[in-house]
Amino acid sequence: METNHYATLHRKKRLLEGLIRANMAEAMALSDREHCPTPVLSGGSFRSIKAMLMEYAEVLTRMDPQ
Repeated sequence: METNHYATLHRKKRLLEGLIRANMAEAMALSDREHCPTPVLSGGSFRSIKAMLMEYAEVLTRMDPQ
């Protein structure tokens, strides 16, 4: 049971990493088009990435609660 729980958390972690990378890549591409030196995030994109990062932190904590 413990191994299955860890495997589920690991899959969720990898999924969140991919989603965060994709969202940040999109923000960086938009910043390049807008000639802006920082990622361009709309309010919705920022809240989405923030929520994913918070969930990612929770997953990491549950994987290694030290």
